[in-house]
Amino acid sequence: MIEFEITELNRRLANLIVLGKVVEADYTLTTPKLKIKAGDLKTAWLPMLTQRAGSDLSWWPLEVGEQVVVLSPSGELTQGVVLGAINQLAFPSIGNSADSHKQVYADGAVIEYNRKSHHLSATLPSGATTTLVSDGGVNITGDVVVTGNITASKDITDKTRSMQADRDIFNAHTHSGVRTGPATTAIPNQSQ
Repeated sequence: MIEFEITELNRRLANLIVLGKVVEADYTLTTPKLKIKAGDLKTAWLPMLTQRAGSDLSWWPLEVGEQVVVLSPSGELTQGVVLGAINQLAFPSIGNSADSHKQVYADGAVIEYNRKSHHLSATLPSGATTTLVSDGGVNITGDVVVTGNITASKDITDKTRSMQADRDIFNAHTHSGVRTGPATTAIPNQSQ
C-alpha cells in the first residue's frame, strides 16, 4: 500500500509542471483546447491560458509545434492548463532588448515598439491592407509624410480652407485690369 502511495505521489509531482509541444489544436470550441506531447506522454484536450477572458477579450492562440508548459493542479494532467510559449531552436527569440516589444507574423508582418527610441513601426507584406474605423475622428499631431497617393471620399481641409473652396475660388475668378501684352491672363478656360 505504501509503495502505491509513493508511486502516486511521484506521478503527481512529475505532472505538476510538464514541458511539451502542441501536437493538436481545436479552436472551434467555446474554450479552445490543445493536446500536448511530452516524451511518450500525450495529454487529453487541455485549455490554454489567454491574456484576457472577461469583459475585455484577447485571441492569439498557441499553434501546433509551439513549445509550452502544462501546469496541473495537484499533479492531475486532466486538470492542466497550457501556458505558452517557450522559444526553441525551430522558433528562436526575435529580440535581444528589454526596450523592444515586437511581434512577427508568419506572413512577414512585423509590429514593433521600442520604448528607448520611442519608435513604433508596423510593416506589412506586399499587397496587405489596413483598415482603421474611428467614426469619432482621427487626430495626428506631428508631420505626416506620404509616399504614394492619397484618396478621400469627402473634402480635405487645411488650416485655411477646404480643397473644394479653393476649386470654387479658382473656377470663378477673373482678372481685373486692362489686358495688355503677354503678361496678363484671361478667365480660366479649364475648371480645377
